[in-house]
Amino acid sequence: MKKFLQSLLVAFSIVLLATTFSNAQVLEWRLANPTFSSTDPDGAGPATGVATFTLQIHTLSGTINNITGMSTGWSWQLANAMLPTVPAPAPTCGTNSVAQPSNVTMSSTFAALGFSYNNVNQCSGSIDFTVGGRTFDRRAVGTVDGGTINLSTGWVDVFTVTLWSTTTNSNAGSVMINSGAGGDNSPFSTYSVSDAEANEYVVHSRTFGTPLLLVAGAPLPVLFTRFSALCSESGTSISWSTATEQNNSHFEVQKSTDGSTWSNIGRVAVSSLNSNSAKAYQFTDKLGGVAQYRIKQVDLGGQTSYTDVVRISCTDKAFFVNIYPVPAKDKLTLVVGSDKTTKMTLRVLDNSGRVLIN
Repeated sequence: MKKFLQSLLVAFSIVLLATTFSNAQVLEWRLANPTFSSTDPDGAGPATGVATFTLQIHTLSGTINNITGMSTGWSWQLANAMLPTVPAPAPTCGTNSVAQPSNVTMSSTFAALGFSYNNVNQCSGSIDFTVGGRTFDRRAVGTVDGGTINLSTGWVDVFTVTLWSTTTNSNAGSVMINSGAGGDNSPFSTYSVSDAEANEYVVHSRTFGTPLLLVAGAPLPVLFTRFSALCSESGTSISWSTATEQNNSHFEVQKSTDGSTWSNIGRVAVSSLNSNSAKAYQFTDKLGGVAQYRIKQVDLGGQTSYTDVVRISCTDKAFFVNIYPVPAKDKLTLVVGSDKTTKMTLRVLDNSGRVLIN
């Protein structure tokens, strides 16, 4: 029996395969904290109000040390906003780049480390593109440099931008930001982040598919409070929560394996059309794998918004085998397990390699 058991163990040697998803560290940036004031900033001039927003950045995991340069900016709408004309030196839409324009204020964190926003052109190139149902025709480009900073998973403010509105309905339109070179969400080759050794990092944008509204008291159709993905026995478990929902139609769970092409893998009904209380939702991707996920929210008017993107590796588990008791006398129990239904072949060999059971 002992020889038989040894043969059986040899025949059922299992190699557990582990897949490691390893990429260079990745960053994300977003435009956040919008404000709007209807106070007229220029008297008889064309402006009707003042809007601000802040550029923020963080890593998806871990810490990236010694970041020294960041080529970045934003896109905006000339039909709804203008560059402030005071204080001097006033930013302009000319072809010349300027250093530290007066409508861009470095955050206290970046300023304390010696950073400033240089070589800035707030109307760079000729652009005309539509995203999230809104058309953008101006793009700002500049370089944040002059210091060194370590970035981690906590969001940190980079700078705050001031624009003047030119509309009569208390808004300055929308702003958005492309991803950096190599990122998802329409990467812009000029945007990048680099460290002291000239290593460049991929930067994804979280304010692309859903531009940031610069509107007085603009209600969000859905306020997301949590979004996560975890590996489970059934696949990848995706869950999210909301604090409020207004005119919400449904959610779509989207998946990508390359960060640029997204597919809908599920639709989740809302708990109620309008809600001012916390709601929780869950969806399981039974295929799992190495993938990126996001939630697309759709309101009754067809407008959409997105969560941030989460990345996770939930690869298939290998077989496992339990044999007991060891040693055995006249009875041996063999347990073979798998995370999904699998076709298997059982062979029992003796020490000479002769097949006893097939």
